[in-house]
Amino acid sequence: VHQMLPGSHAPTAAQASDGRSPNDLSSAEAREAARKEGLELVTATNNTGFKGVIRAPGYKRTPARPFVAVVHVPVRTTLGRFETAEHAALACARYYKTFSGVP
Repeated sequence: VHQMLPGSHAPTAAQASDGRSPNDLSSAEAREAARKEGLELVTATNNTGFKGVIRAPGYKRTPARPFVAVVHVPVRTTLGRFETAEHAALACARYYKTFSGVP
């Protein structure tokens, strides 16, 4: 079973002057957010470097938001597409924190 969270792939209305959505985080911004929230970006030996982060299908043809965050608790759920692997890993970490119930 595969599910996608509502609105996780919808484009945002506002765009920054550099074309980034206000919801897009750079690698450094995502790492800093994880540090502030006390979250760990779990590394892996896959081609993205992070557990739960995969390359979006067709990412070479459409390079905007080439990373997808996918969790498997309790069913496979796509959290959305992201500009950076770190931002996708942050989404996974936030999801697991929420799912685990640990404050």
